Amino acid sequence: MPEPILHTAPERAELQRAMSREASVVRTADGLRRLSGSLAGPVRRVAGRRDFEDLSLAVAARVVAAAALARTESRGCHHRAEYPDATPEQARSIVVQLADDHHTVGVPALAAVG
Repeated sequence: MPEPILHTAPERAELQRAMSREASVVRTADGLRRLSGSLAGPVRRVAGRRDFEDLSLAVAARVVAAAALARTESRGCHHRAEYPDATPEQARSIVVQLADDHHTVGVPALAAVG
């Protein structure tokens, strides 16, 4: 028999409130750190579709928070309160990888133009 899948996603409504409060259009480093810290919830067993959806939402929230913390500028419709301007040096994608319940954030180098 396979091992049960366990996860620590917060309740969906709680996650939605936290994302709306800390990762909406206007963001701050403190708010994004609070969001990251709030993404752990009680250990729950994945028992059905809704549990898998909750787990997926929590993973997506972790990725959003990590990438938003890595970007120290305002870009597009997302405004970092402490960095109000866009910077040409950050005009690239941010890559977030999740593995073994840890994440790494990478910013690929810009390709040489010539």
